[in-house]
Amino acid sequence: MSAGSKVGSKVRSDKTFAANLSQLKAYNEAHGHFNVDHKLDKPLYNFVMSTIASRKATSPKLTDERIQALDELGFDWNRQRPVVTEETRNKMSAGNKVRSDKAFAANLSQLKAYNEAHGHFNVDHKLDKPLYTWVKLVIASRNAMSTGGEQHIKMTDERIRALG
Repeated sequence: MSAGSKVGSKVRSDKTFAANLSQLKAYNEAHGHFNVDHKLDKPLYNFVMSTIASRKATSPKLTDERIQALDELGFDWNRQRPVVTEETRNKMSAGNKVRSDKAFAANLSQLKAYNEAHGHFNVDHKLDKPLYTWVKLVIASRNAMSTGGEQHIKMTDERIRALG
């Protein structure tokens, strides 16, 4: 490796560290702690965990300047495990609902297209196994509503209306 590429690599590494430090500062300001939840921000979580591991291993990548910058933020070097706060749970739940609603709408659209192409809603598992499975789960979930059984797909009034 040439001296020029070492310098370029160090500059990129310093920029990456500065960007991660900035994100960590913003996270702390927003949440009041440095316990980054891996489900909300996996890259930042990985940065925190690798930084702690580097300090314990006295890695040459973790310079005194970097340690000082983290110390000035009030960084907790003794983090043991991720902490999931109520705020995090609420955000995850809202995100899951959005993804779930989008997936339901996409499957419903596929089912309508299947009906237009075949003239019925009896999806043939040989033609479209994922759609067939989804329809079976919807039916089972709808039936579970009246019996108090387990719903594999959350059936809301809005979803039931959409199914027609």
